[in-house]
Amino acid sequence: AAKREAAAAREQAGDAEHQIALLTKKVSAFEEETRRMAAAEDELKKALEAREADLRAAGEEAIVLRQQGSAASEKEEELQRVNEANSTLQAELDELKSKQLKWKKSCRE
Repeated sequence: AAKREAAAAREQAGDAEHQIALLTKKVSAFEEETRRMAAAEDELKKALEAREADLRAAGEEAIVLRQQGSAASEKEEELQRVNEANSTLQAELDELKSKQLKWKKSCRE
């Protein structure tokens, strides 16, 4: 009976060792997965920081482009005013030339 009990105890000890080995593997796998997840999290944080920097730069560029667009719009308006003034002056010049021709004709007569 003692031999059977000893054999059963050895078998239980073997089972326990096997369970310990399985649990040790599971813990090691869990630790490795935790390290991989931490590394992936770090990569994601870096990518997010880079994306945020890109967005900030794009926002700053958009502000500059808006300012340039506003300045271009102001220049376009100024150019339109100058063109209108030129057209008015050209019309006045044409009128003066016409009057001059009439005056010359009247002087010849």
